[in-house]
Amino acid sequence: MKKIIFIKSTIILLAVFAFASIAAAQTPTVGRYTGIQTGTQTNFGKPAAFDLTILAGGKYEQNNETGKFSFDAKTGKIEFLSGAMPTDWVGFFYKKGDKISSDGNAEHDTIVIRDKKDVADGNLRDLFWYTCCAK
Repeated sequence: MKKIIFIKSTIILLAVFAFASIAAAQTPTVGRYTGIQTGTQTNFGKPAAFDLTILAGGKYEQNNETGKFSFDAKTGKIEFLSGAMPTDWVGFFYKKGDKISSDGNAEHDTIVIRDKKDVADGNLRDLFWYTCCAK
């Protein structure tokens, strides 16, 4: 009887850990991201904000304003629905170690911000890179 209980509890624990791993992949890493503007571009008339905090529940905070985003786990694409981030910008989430460019892999969890029109036109010009949780 004790062996059966042990086996059942082990199976339950494994199922909980497996579910937690799957759920974690469904959103960008929660935490404070520090941003840098890339290249020599101007801000295209948009506010220059260099910190972005990803919150739980599809929310983010920037410039003391909370907004909402949607996330496509298959593509890593982040759509900003409201808040301080312009809705004509789109983000792409890369986990630490993912191939981020022809230059190499992401050293930290990273969100790359691009203009939606550029992405639609096939121009993958980066506007900002936000990196998270450097230790």
